[in-house]
Amino acid sequence: MRVRQVVSTDGLRRRRYQRLSRLVGLRPTDRVLELGCGGGRRSIADWNHENPITGIDILPPGRVKADQPNFVYRRCDATDLSEFPDGSFDVAISVGMLEHIVPDERLAAAIRETRRVARRYVFVVPHRLAFIEPHYQMPFFPVWPARLQRSWIAWRGERDHPVNWPTDAHWRELFHDPTLRLLNHWYGPLLLYRILLGGTGVPSESTADPDPPTA
Repeated sequence: MRVRQVVSTDGLRRRRYQRLSRLVGLRPTDRVLELGCGGGRRSIADWNHENPITGIDILPPGRVKADQPNFVYRRCDATDLSEFPDGSFDVAISVGMLEHIVPDERLAAAIRETRRVARRYVFVVPHRLAFIEPHYQMPFFPVWPARLQRSWIAWRGERDHPVNWPTDAHWRELFHDPTLRLLNHWYGPLLLYRILLGGTGVPSESTADPDPPTA
């Protein structure tokens, strides 16, 4: 049983969104692209009823339930945002999507497309050295030998879906962006995430995030 099925994470999600908004310098008039918005329940639209938000995912539109005036859904793949012209958005926000894009060629394409259509961006991905890995909920799962990972997944009877945990150096190589900053974010006491932040006009860390939350 997953922890979030029995414990509400609404407060953690809200505080995380507030930190991302500060880091990326979100303004009330900014046009926001949400990559990997999901079915709506975990969308940033839960916490933002002001900015115009375009959510994208590969889900059929009927499965996306975020029904509010400032949110519209477009079904498309993050590796191909050709329906959006350059600079269509001021800010791109994504939580828990990049780690599922494999192989590296597709991941690099998703990053390039995001940087093409949005001036500033912030991604949240699992930390490679998190004590508890959020997908498989085991200590330091990303650094287990591949054979042991596969054995654990098979024993659990779970479908092995792609999850990628790049090193910091690899993230920098994939983004190829001198403005990229990698920050830590504690989502509760054991879940450590990485924040990937960059783009033109992102505030300095001291201004945008004077008191980074630990939960």
